[in-house]
Amino acid sequence: MGIQIRGSDDNISASDGSLTINGASFSTLQVNGQNLPTAGPLSNRNKIINGDMRIDQRNAGSAVTINASAATYSVDRWSGFGMASAGVFTLNRSTIAPAGFTNSLAATCTTADGTIAAGDRYFIDHRIEGFNIADFDFGTASANTVTLSFWVQSSLTGTYCIGFINNGGTRSYVAEYTINAADTWEYKTITLTGDTSGTWLSDNGIGVTIRFTLATGTTYQTTANAWSAGNFNATSNQVNWMSSSSSRTFRITGVQLEVGTVATPFEHRSYGDELARCQRYYWQTQNITGSRKYLGMVQAYASTATYGILTYVPVEMRSDATVNISGSFGYYNATSATNSTSSPGSLDFSPGRIETASWAGGSGLTAGHGLISFWEDDAVIYASAEL
Repeated sequence: MGIQIRGSDDNISASDGSLTINGASFSTLQVNGQNLPTAGPLSNRNKIINGDMRIDQRNAGSAVTINASAATYSVDRWSGFGMASAGVFTLNRSTIAPAGFTNSLAATCTTADGTIAAGDRYFIDHRIEGFNIADFDFGTASANTVTLSFWVQSSLTGTYCIGFINNGGTRSYVAEYTINAADTWEYKTITLTGDTSGTWLSDNGIGVTIRFTLATGTTYQTTANAWSAGNFNATSNQVNWMSSSSSRTFRITGVQLEVGTVATPFEHRSYGDELARCQRYYWQTQNITGSRKYLGMVQAYASTATYGILTYVPVEMRSDATVNISGSFGYYNATSATNSTSSPGSLDFSPGRIETASWAGGSGLTAGHGLISFWEDDAVIYASAEL
């Protein structure tokens, strides 16, 4: 496919957002029936990380329970939000997906909430770092139009809502979409004009939150298709997906957010590329060898305690990470040919590495001597710098 010029009378001109050929204007350009971007780059255009739900470092497909008013992560970069004493749903990576995808994020209602209180909300969140949406120019007179596209399947038909919310929850845009057939994959697109008001971060804080609403009370409802001052994620037309726990499911995948007025085909990135993007916010490593393995070098600073570097992280994380461990760790004293198995205790995050500042529990050490740290089978190190 291409444009053929067959004579001196042919005239092609282009301007921002349009193409004119012999006087005929085109607002979109297609190649073999597929839209090309109307703005922004041809690659790296999708602002969503793990939009195809393949990466699941924490849970490897296992379900997590959503019953608290705080973010609980399922697949990487996607979290659920619910209520502590009302309805309950689970999230997990599913292998049920439309053609062209291998996974989706699946929600399943396990405890119904038939009457949604004014302040109650149930939703799925994706938070995008400010650095990654700086080209949106939100909060300025040059704010760009952006387009969200995704595949969705639900056992409950009706009107659903998506909220676009800034870091402080002071600016929101709510869009509606309709699920027409139960348990059927449907492709949806939403285009919104960028916000020229409010404060939108362009640093390593939350640039924008994309919120897929399952149910919400009147406190968080507003009108559709307009920017509002406040924290809103639905309209009064939003279905109560939490109204039944009988085979109630909701799945999404192929989520893409890009600059421009058209939805282009989903940007499939390599597994390694997507994993590295996810590891900026969460990283874990596990000893899966079946036996004790060495980690690195530490140093004794007293007869019973050591400090040093346990391991290095593979990418630069968004901020100072919170580090945790599970399983058994220890260190080997080559001088005395003895080892000590104890918890490293408090772990610190330094740029590019994870350190132990005070690892007690040993004996017979000599200050200044080097030791080899190790971890037992199934031990895990976690580092989180989520938004």
